[in-house]
Amino acid sequence: MIAPITVTCGQTRRRPRTIPASVTIGGLQRPVAVIGQKALSNCDALEDITIPEGVTTIEERAFYNCGGITSIYIPASVASIAVDDRINMMYWGFGASAFAGCVGLAEIVVDGGNIDYYDAGGILYDASTDEPVCIPLGISGHKFIADGVTSIPSYFFKGRVGLTGVTIPSSVTSIGDGAFEGCVNLTSVTISSGTVSIGEGAFEGCSKLTDIILPSSLISIGNNAFYDCGALTSIILPSSVTSIGDNAFYDTALTTVYYCGDGTEFGYIAVGTGNDELIYADVYYYSETRPAAGAYGYWYYDSTTMAGIKIL
Repeated sequence: MIAPITVTCGQTRRRPRTIPASVTIGGLQRPVAVIGQKALSNCDALEDITIPEGVTTIEERAFYNCGGITSIYIPASVASIAVDDRINMMYWGFGASAFAGCVGLAEIVVDGGNIDYYDAGGILYDASTDEPVCIPLGISGHKFIADGVTSIPSYFFKGRVGLTGVTIPSSVTSIGDGAFEGCVNLTSVTISSGTVSIGEGAFEGCSKLTDIILPSSLISIGNNAFYDCGALTSIILPSSVTSIGDNAFYDTALTTVYYCGDGTEFGYIAVGTGNDELIYADVYYYSETRPAAGAYGYWYYDSTTMAGIKIL
């Protein structure tokens, strides 16, 4: 049997779009099994990459700083891809991720026969845990997190300026610190029932965020969670919330709170310092049906209105 080889920097000077399945060395044709550390680093001419069947491993920084890559295809044979536990280090070009510094990468596509990884919306997931392990730096549009994910890792979407919307499934119980920090074009977020905590600075600096649905399962909102979300003017706050951290709504445009409970329940929420926008907002308490004539300071759902909310 001819031993497989590792493709290294010296073997990729031509900057191919399709990595060869085999290489001839010393008159022998040897299959490519590993794309080695920094094998294609700083190859600015690369755009789309097809990795051939037979490759099993993609090592640290294999595609480091390849700013022109927009799409990568992962075949069924790949069983190991270098990712960094400090998941946002690929954003800054540091860390061990195979795709660190690939600022133009918009999607990772995985062959349906791969048993170790899968993709959903261009995001790379570990098939054994259903946890996201790599999100391309150039990802854009509205993304639906795969069902089965239990947490959004800290800083996972940080700085993804192309992201405009996200839907989080009911399997997710927590949103990590800084998970969406600096996503300056994010306008809408839907968090399904199941999430109990939003981490510190989770949506900090999302300056265009106008629409967020908070779930009835939510218990805590961390410090600075919506800090500097200057376009956020109103929220529907579930009655399950018991704590809101310091500066959670600082530097927002919050003027209206639709609270899913009564005034007594609202008074029990532990609200941290620096939340004047929340404290001085107009608060409307929920009524399951239309309140009696003369009742004010309440809101209820009205299917005849476009927004579905009616205020009294």
